[in-house]
This record gives sequence, C-alpha cells and structure tokens, in this order.
Amino acid sequence: MLGVEAETILNNNEIVLLGLLAEAPCYGYEIDKLIAARGMREWTDIAFSSIYAVLRTLERKGLVEAKTELAGNRARKLYTLTRQGRRTLRVSVGRLLGTVSRPSDPLMLGIANIKTLDKDEAAALLDERRAALLRDEDVLQSKLESSAKDGYFVTALFDRALTAVRAEVDFIGRLRDHLASASTPTAKTQVKPEAAPPREPESKPAPVPQASRPVAQQESAPQHDIPDREVPSETESPVVEEKMASDEPKDTLF
Repeated sequence: MLGVEAETILNNNEIVLLGLLAEAPCYGYEIDKLIAARGMREWTDIAFSSIYAVLRTLERKGLVEAKTELAGNRARKLYTLTRQGRRTLRVSVGRLLGTVSRPSDPLMLGIANIKTLDKDEAAALLDERRAALLRDEDVLQSKLESSAKDGYFVTALFDRALTAVRAEVDFIGRLRDHLASASTPTAKTQVKPEAAPPREPESKPAPVPQASRPVAQQESAPQHDIPDREVPSETESPVVEEKMASDEPKDTLF
C-alpha cells in the first residue's frame, strides 16, 4: 500500500508533467511535443504557456529539479524527476486508478433538458453531434494504430478514447430513435374552476324583545300557629289568693 504524504495532493496538470518526466528527463519544448503527440489536450487543459509555470511550481515543491544548459547563445533547462517526485507521483497514480470518479458531463445536462426543444431541432443537433463523433473516431483509429511503438500505456490512451467515442455514437443513435418515436408532450392546461355565484347576505332574524321580568314578590315567612296562652279565669284567682294566704306565717299564742 502506497503511503500518503502531504505533498501528494497534485492537480491534473502537475501529474501530467511528472508522468512525462518519469519516463526520461525533458526540456520544456519536448514536454509540449509529447503532450500533443499523445492527444493529452483532449482530456487535460494544459496549454503550452502553462507548462513552464507548472514546472516552476514542481521545482519549488522539490518534486523536480532543473539543470541549466547552454545551447549556443541560449540557456535552456533540463528537468528531471526527483526521488520525492517519483514517490508523490506513485501515490497520485494509485489514487486515480483505484477511485471511481464522476466528472461533470455537459451532454447529460443537455439530455435532461432536451424537452425544451422542438423534436426537429433536437434531432438536427443530435445528427450534428454524431457526425463530429464519427470524424473523431477516424482520427483516434489512426493514432491507435501508430502508437504501438510508444508503449502499451500510450496505446491504452487512444484505445480508451476510441472506445468512449464509439459508445457515444451508439448511444446518440438510440437517443435519436427514441426521439423520433416519442410523442410530443403538450403543456397541461390548467382549467380554472367556475366561479361560485355570489352568496346572498344572510338575513338576520329580528331581535325578539325581551319581556320585562316581573318583580318577584317578597315571600313572607311562613307563619306558624302559636297556641294561645291560657289565661286563668276569675274562678281560679281565689285559689291563688288562698294559697298565698296559707303561705303567710301564722300568729303563735304564748
């Protein structure tokens, strides 16, 4: 398992140059010729003007070293991969080969929105794309046949590119057939619901006059029949007097 170091995080252009220098030391213009001969600009964005800038960055990182040579009245630099650069390249290549990536594909975005075009317009654009792919197929086939002398990895570059082009040509043909047989979608018309008739204002019932509440009469406390007190009659009074008289002390005789 390859070790991962902090300096192994490289961009694609740096990996391209390190890979070319891993084959043999090169001058800057030789690197540019190799990039063009192997069709690397088809899948990288490295331009001739950026080659020397990337080489200077790799030199500052200690991944390449430059030796200045005199060629007549001109000085030129010969770039060589360092030991650290080779270790860094191995880690980066291992990550690229073992990891499945999903790069953005403009064709997928176009297919997702093909419904916005008329069928005839979309069909004409697909035919134009297919014609361009067929021209690329012829060029790649020629380069594939002439790359055998450069090594299996160079042949593999053209083989993969050619395989991808042929697969896309086949896919465009199937998409074209689907487009021809598909029914044109019609925009859904929104049916507005009929407006409900205006509601008549509800008539509120006339307020019922509230009858005045009769004043409650005071309820008199229940009167209980009290038995009349017996008054002694006149006939009873002598008895009382007699009793009173009897209670008085009698005179005693001496």
